[in-house]
Amino acid sequence: MLISELVSANKKPLMLLAATLVFILSSTQTEASRNPGGDVSFLTNNVEYKSHSRHLLQTDTCVTMPATNLVGDVLTNGAANLQPSSGACCSSCWSQARQAAASGSGFCNTWVWCGVPGGCDNGYGTIYPYQQCTLKVQTSLQGAQPSVTTTKEYSTTFTSGWIPSYSSVVNQQPSVAGYSRYPGIDFQGFYDYQCPESINNVYTITYYCQVSGSLTSVAAACTADASCNGFVYVPSQSMAWLKGLTTLADFQNLYSATPNPNSVTYVKMSSS
Repeated sequence: MLISELVSANKKPLMLLAATLVFILSSTQTEASRNPGGDVSFLTNNVEYKSHSRHLLQTDTCVTMPATNLVGDVLTNGAANLQPSSGACCSSCWSQARQAAASGSGFCNTWVWCGVPGGCDNGYGTIYPYQQCTLKVQTSLQGAQPSVTTTKEYSTTFTSGWIPSYSSVVNQQPSVAGYSRYPGIDFQGFYDYQCPESINNVYTITYYCQVSGSLTSVAAACTADASCNGFVYVPSQSMAWLKGLTTLADFQNLYSATPNPNSVTYVKMSSS
């Protein structure tokens, strides 16, 4: 068979393949613009991560991660900063951050707390005292491309947490009735599901529900969709990703939350 005949015989499959590649590339670019360069590989590559990221504390804002030892430069030694709970450790981090902001010194955005009466194993056999709250700073959490770095030792008995940061545009986004509002929080790579109204719904291979519009219109779309537990909204793009594929309780507890200063997550308060 001549080359020209071969190309002609395979023209339609080749055109479909090309269209598919174009769609994948455009989807990748869209996702990259949402949180460019954010290194969340340690989240998406570890099937255990879901059970290690828990809830957002309501007294001051921290995302807590049980059974995790977050790395960072130590600002306050835990032995000199005993706290009765993970929430108190979160508040201690916030307190240090406020004081540091006033003085211009390094500020806390990460903490590690021991809630085991017999002490906590750091994953390498070293035991640290009960209730110690070590305050740290992770430079990777700041700026336009944030990431959270852990020791990856999931045998540790520490509980860790991090403080999300976000842009002024995100901070200006209002509350929405029936939803809890979490600025600086994303779920990139988690809980995506297909929906017919997705703006990139080509050849039915869209694996997320991406919609455009105002915050009000996006919230209305999520409220009307029984599969939607909440959404991640990027105000600078008037774009949102509807989230499902998990229980509402999982989403309310911020399982697998990731940092993104350009987004604000809205979580349904109830399934009704």
